[in-house]
Amino acid sequence: REPSPSEGVPDELGETAFFPRALLRLMDVFTLKSCLDDAEDAAAQKKPLELERSAGFYRELLRALEALRHGDRTSRRDRAKLGDAEPDATNLGVARGMLDKVFFAPEAADPLPALVRNWAPGRHTKRYACDLAEIAHTTTKLLDPDDARNDRPFDLANYLRKLLKPVATLDLYGALLEAHASNSPAVNHFVYAFLRRVAVAPLDDVGGGKRPPSSKRIETLEPLLYKVRYFQAFASVLDDRSGDATVDLLKELAASTLRHFD
Repeated sequence: REPSPSEGVPDELGETAFFPRALLRLMDVFTLKSCLDDAEDAAAQKKPLELERSAGFYRELLRALEALRHGDRTSRRDRAKLGDAEPDATNLGVARGMLDKVFFAPEAADPLPALVRNWAPGRHTKRYACDLAEIAHTTTKLLDPDDARNDRPFDLANYLRKLLKPVATLDLYGALLEAHASNSPAVNHFVYAFLRRVAVAPLDDVGGGKRPPSSKRIETLEPLLYKVRYFQAFASVLDDRSGDATVDLLKELAASTLRHFD
């Protein structure tokens, strides 16, 4: 019998370890700053490969921070289970410090708006588009004021508007929506979650609760999805017979959006 890959590997590094937690032991503010600086330099020097690598690393750092905030991620097939152990105070303090540096400092280092603004079809790989969607998904989860674990006030609706200012944002999600049949379930979930946030984001109550879209009076940002490209993609989604649960969520979004447009 051939030994499994995890045999002979210390528990701390084997399949029973939770990868993002182990990553936290290797990172600090300087690692994060270096990652963000590398991404900024690559964008300025128009080096797409280096930019994609830096964004991929930043995605993993965000997932590591999310792991301490939200606990076990059993749905992540590329992660092992954390188990029932609570995050220790040291790692939790590191995570909070990182979040302060990226999102809450007077000169926040959040790179997502710039990364999305510089995205363009044909300039980068699909993998990079998926990474940006995952970064946006993790970021909005970490900042969601409805999350009881989020003890810092944050205007998520205003942040969403900031992300939507560049035309590239909806182009990015439109491209991923068009590719729903070849996307992984995780990517389709990221697309659904973001577009759903757009559909329910209020126009006038930037700090208030969520309200359903209305076709009687424009109250939300849902009309941003009233584009030929999205309607064509929604029609393709509605014709999908794969039975995938994430595609079913996209179908619900498509049907809702088309119904409100009528």
